Amino acid sequence: MDSNKKYKSDKEGIETVKKVLSFTLLVTILLTLIAVPDTAFASTEVTVTDLSEFQSEHPYADYEDTTWVYTHPEDCDELEITFSLDTETEEGYDFIFIMDENDNNIAGSPFHGRQLAGKTKSVIGKTVKIRLISDYSYSEYGFRVTNIYPVLATGPISNFRATAIRSHSVTFSFPSPKNATSVDLQISYDGGIEWENAVTTELLDASSTTATVEDLELETEYKFRLVVTGGEREGISNVVQAKTLGEYSPESDFDFDPDTQTITEYLGDDSIVMIPKTIDGVSVIAIGGGAFYRCISLTSVTIPDSVIRIEDWAFEDCSNLISVTIPNSVTYIGDGAFYRCESLTSVTIPDSVTYIGYSVFYNCISLTSVTMPNSIDSINDNTFEECINLTSISIPDSVTYIGIGAFYNCRSLTSVTIPNSVTDIDAWAFFCCRGLTSISIPDSVTYIGESVFTNCSSLTEINVHGDNEEYSSQDGVLFDKYGEMLIKFPEGKSGAYIIPDSVTTIVDSAFEECNSLTSLTIPSGITNIIYYMFSYCSSLTEINVHGDNPIFSSQDGVLFDKSKEVLITFPVGKSGAYIIPNSVISIGVSAFYNCRGLTSVTIPNSVTTISQNAFENCEGLTSVTIPNSVTYIGVGAFASCVGMTSVTIPNSVMVIGEGAFYQCSSLDSVIIPDSIISIGSSLFSSCYNLTSVTIPDSVIVIGGWAFANCDKLTSVTIPGSVTNIGEGAFMGCEDLNSVTISDGVIGIGSYAFLDCYSLTFLTIPDSVTYIGNWTFENCTDLTSVTFLGSDTNIGEGVFNDCPDELTIYGYEGSDAQVYANNNSIRFVAITNNFDFGINISSFDYNDATENIDLSVTINNIKSRSANACFIIAVYTVDNKLLNIKSSNIEIPNTESPVLPESIALRADPEDGYKVKVFLWDSITDMAPLAESDSVSVGDR
Repeated sequence: MDSNKKYKSDKEGIETVKKVLSFTLLVTILLTLIAVPDTAFASTEVTVTDLSEFQSEHPYADYEDTTWVYTHPEDCDELEITFSLDTETEEGYDFIFIMDENDNNIAGSPFHGRQLAGKTKSVIGKTVKIRLISDYSYSEYGFRVTNIYPVLATGPISNFRATAIRSHSVTFSFPSPKNATSVDLQISYDGGIEWENAVTTELLDASSTTATVEDLELETEYKFRLVVTGGEREGISNVVQAKTLGEYSPESDFDFDPDTQTITEYLGDDSIVMIPKTIDGVSVIAIGGGAFYRCISLTSVTIPDSVIRIEDWAFEDCSNLISVTIPNSVTYIGDGAFYRCESLTSVTIPDSVTYIGYSVFYNCISLTSVTMPNSIDSINDNTFEECINLTSISIPDSVTYIGIGAFYNCRSLTSVTIPNSVTDIDAWAFFCCRGLTSISIPDSVTYIGESVFTNCSSLTEINVHGDNEEYSSQDGVLFDKYGEMLIKFPEGKSGAYIIPDSVTTIVDSAFEECNSLTSLTIPSGITNIIYYMFSYCSSLTEINVHGDNPIFSSQDGVLFDKSKEVLITFPVGKSGAYIIPNSVISIGVSAFYNCRGLTSVTIPNSVTTISQNAFENCEGLTSVTIPNSVTYIGVGAFASCVGMTSVTIPNSVMVIGEGAFYQCSSLDSVIIPDSIISIGSSLFSSCYNLTSVTIPDSVIVIGGWAFANCDKLTSVTIPGSVTNIGEGAFMGCEDLNSVTISDGVIGIGSYAFLDCYSLTFLTIPDSVTYIGNWTFENCTDLTSVTFLGSDTNIGEGVFNDCPDELTIYGYEGSDAQVYANNNSIRFVAITNNFDFGINISSFDYNDATENIDLSVTINNIKSRSANACFIIAVYTVDNKLLNIKSSNIEIPNTESPVLPESIALRADPEDGYKVKVFLWDSITDMAPLAESDSVSVGDR
């Protein structure tokens, strides 16, 4: 595991671009890394009374932590819970816990991925709890319960079960024998002939649900039963047969390297494993890297006192491992040793251990407590990251270093004591520890890294020991020693705050997620404020600046530069309409970012620049008028303005940055001005309601993903000025049924029209020389594609998953024919061979007009009829248009149809005229059919 990992382990695979559209902007990334929604980490409980309520949202939310509780109205032994076939969470990152009324997880819990899809699980008792916990990215369907079946609680107990079998003991579970006068767990040593009361660790009564029988012999078979006297469950239960384990698991279950005395692989499939001290007479001193990797049957492992080292990733992904016994002989626990052991509940690390590696307990989501030894000097990077149920931990006095993300997202951690031995607390060490309410920094600490306490939403005070030589605190706020640098304002601290006059510097992350801060006053000494500093202070309604500040100023609670020419920050909690002052020339980077309460904004004619991310995520903004003074709209300027229905872009705008209108999901139409030469990447991506767009002749490039996932876009005309259509430009435009690619376009990028389900036909002009990979993949209605050029480089899988009826039309010997033949696609040759004639039938000297009769014979037309528009245009000899006529016709389905037409022409041109004939149809697009020789006036 990379020791420099800051946030969370990388996903094991990368989603292909065909499945997930990724819009990434530099500034958006910086903001997203610190962004958590206002409702993040809100743990909630939902009481379910009806089956229709027993489900999550589809898909579930980021930072989900919800428990659904169902109690059957009648007594029952157990509940059988059936899940829908589409039940799914993000594998390895989002989890479903199934618990009984006492919060005990059932076997296999927690579940992830599709482990519960279509499955039925049993819970003892009449109450079941289902808890869904997710991380901050990528959600799946969630879960839905389709049936709840109660096993009735009358008569003798029938589900008496052995839940843990060991060398000298067996543990059982059973439903509570309510109202019983006596309960006895009995054992038979002779196969069930004679029975006697067993030796148990519990005194059983009518409220008991578990029991353990101890002092059993090794590798011995026994029978057990439960005898209930009195109450509704009176009688003898079902009989359970169980064989105790040997002192050690068989040596044949292990691959063993005698030279290094290391177990290299576990070969068995037992749930309880007792690692032997010796194999073939050689002592076992190490458990090798990945030796038990993904042993999903493993629930318990006992490590012998011969073992000194547990190597890297030794028990990685042992998802059902509940308990592990680490002996006092072990000195080394390697990186990721118990990585993603999701069922591990508690661990005791002996004092013999001197080193615990990186990510050792990463994502051990059931871990509630850990006993750490006094022999270690560091808690390394990501050691307890994502241990979301860890409630408390005692850091030993021997520890000097707390690593990067050591307790990242330990959201249940309510208290932690940092001992006086610690000198370094590295970046993100307590990131997302939302249960922490206060923290005390001892005098030994000399370094506190970046965002150590970010997203600690309940933290109200950070206190520093008075003898600390590097840091200090005032009113629970963290500063450097001399109070000149404000390092962290606690996120749970509420109300107004006046920054002390001594402060000259504010750390970039000082006010991250301070959602209870309502008002802030900036003193005269502050000369630098990073643009996103207050973007996540959701309750902040005003920012005031001391009048003597030489760099910044404020007006109506809004932050400006001194001259008020740059609007820097509009407080996130400020709502309603806002009129930008006439002095403003530039709307700064992220100036209105995340201002969800902003309903309208008036931009004056003084503004020339709308900077990147300026209005991103302004959900309440429904429309905006951009004045003619604006020349530049930055990257992501209006991204995720989901309420915006219309926008007017004036001709003054010369540049529109990438993703400027990304995910403006209510935007229904847009006209791009002819001042624009490039449509940037993701410019209108995920504008789900966009139905029409006009691309002007000034545009040269359409960037990647520019209109991707514009579901309702039905038609688009790409002018001949465009030379390149970028990757994924119209990917996922499900309703797009008409695409006109004009002559002049040279390249069509990969995935450009992938998943355009409604596209039925297409003409590729002669100018196109390159079509990228998978360009028209999964265009499920596409049946006709015509190539008007012979030399077109066609990429891999361009027509994958298109219908079997697809026909490619093109010239004999063309690249299109080669591609069709190589990919078993029907090919029909076209030649565009026309016979054309002009005949002057009459001349009227009175009105100086003459009638021109035209006859066009189309040879080798494709063998099917087509509706078309037949166009006759009359030009002067120097190509000046004189007259034009068109008529809708149906091309006869004959081998060489003849199309007669006539046109009346004023006999004005002294030098004569010439005639051109065009045909517009679904096959050839706007194709010139023929052109006559010039006809001079004297030849009439």
